[in-house]
Amino acid sequence: MRLTETDQLRLQGIPETDIIAAIQHQEIQRQSRVPVLTLSQIVGLETVSEPNYGHPLINAALKPIPEPKPRPAHRTGRKIHGGSILAHSPAEFDFIVQLTKPSRKAIVKAAYACFRKGREIAAFLRRNPHATLSLAQHRLAQFTASARDILLELLDNEEFFKGRLFPSYEKIAEWSSRARATVHRSIKLLASLGLIEWKRRYEFNPETNLSSQTSNLYRLALPDHLAQILGIEAPPVPADVEWGQANRLKEEATMYADLNRRQLATALPQDRAARLAIASAALASASIDPFSVDGSHFNTPPHTKSLFLSERDKEAPQVAGLRQP
Repeated sequence: MRLTETDQLRLQGIPETDIIAAIQHQEIQRQSRVPVLTLSQIVGLETVSEPNYGHPLINAALKPIPEPKPRPAHRTGRKIHGGSILAHSPAEFDFIVQLTKPSRKAIVKAAYACFRKGREIAAFLRRNPHATLSLAQHRLAQFTASARDILLELLDNEEFFKGRLFPSYEKIAEWSSRARATVHRSIKLLASLGLIEWKRRYEFNPETNLSSQTSNLYRLALPDHLAQILGIEAPPVPADVEWGQANRLKEEATMYADLNRRQLATALPQDRAARLAIASAALASASIDPFSVDGSHFNTPPHTKSLFLSERDKEAPQVAGLRQP
């Protein structure tokens, strides 16, 4: 069966948050009656001639993001990773999202459902070693009790710390009574499923003028594609939270609109999903003449249903969502 464009992006390692942001930006482009980029172009996999929307902010936000350069090492010799955010900075506060009670309940359900589904898939593979699985099913097959318990520990502490979650691997290992290597492996698996997102952090000491890498910053979520695979209904975003997010994006877009092209190149966030959200807010509020847009390189067909999301409808006798070759 032919993979859809979204499935191809997942296979190439594009984060689910970036794919969702790209799809939302496409919808804004259609509503604005301007030519539409493909998802691959929006997430930066395909290079195209520079789009001209007659709006410097939107043009800058859709440009490919250059590879972040490592920050200079301090005197201990340890490097600060490129793309790290400064602790206690506005970028850190923007990343933090405190979960609502329904969202926490849904993630708890997902933790146990992932573990059950993973055991079912593993048992199915032992009986049918040549069965064809989707990428999401391969990841679920690796979902262990350790991954479940670590996710639940992070969820408990997210509630206690009101969304400000930046424990070290050693602290997570202590919470979950697991080895540090198990924590590292489980965090990578949870991130690949979209259950957690994380950012590297660094601290700056003005007295010594030195920077030092510190623990990661985490936030938890239940992505729609995983909720559909597990048969869990993802809770809707509260209206006040949704309004607040939209209003904040409009304010950010207004602030960025006052910058010139050179300033935009350094001021825009390095996160693809954040850039697309700002570009969508700017495009939705801007008055752009569709005939003034250079759309010679735009050619986007309508979306088809994702193979990963439709696999669950093709049930094998033993396990929902699996099929034999």
